[in-house]
Amino acid sequence: MSTRPEPKPYMNPYLAGLGIGLMLLAAFVTMGRGLGGSSAFATAAGVTVATAAPDFAAGHAYFGEFVDAHPWSEWLVWEVMGVFLGGLLSGLLANRAHLTVEHGPRFTIAKRLALAFIGGTIMAIGAKLACPEAPVVCVS
Repeated sequence: MSTRPEPKPYMNPYLAGLGIGLMLLAAFVTMGRGLGGSSAFATAAGVTVATAAPDFAAGHAYFGEFVDAHPWSEWLVWEVMGVFLGGLLSGLLANRAHLTVEHGPRFTIAKRLALAFIGGTIMAIGAKLACPEAPVVCVS
């Protein structure tokens, strides 16, 4: 017997898509660029390298711009944090947040998590290959 309350229905996907489209349009109009989250991760990585090895970062063409930067100064970092917290809050309010890992009958949890990590790494490398310049230059 499950003691969990019944989850609430999902939002209408057409309304959600319209909301995302309007948000993307607002970002282009106000900021001049889209809502790419990879720039937030590039900023976090750059600040981390500049903090851990400031001499290396100062002499590096890419990491040099992050030597005096603060990770919270980039608005896309705030966006990614908002997406994470908003998704968590939405899941909690709709009774859909559970500490489980879904997997198929032929996959173990470890294999599922390993493949998700590998896929995310490949996506991050692809995002960097698509935009080798500094994250501020690329429109994502």
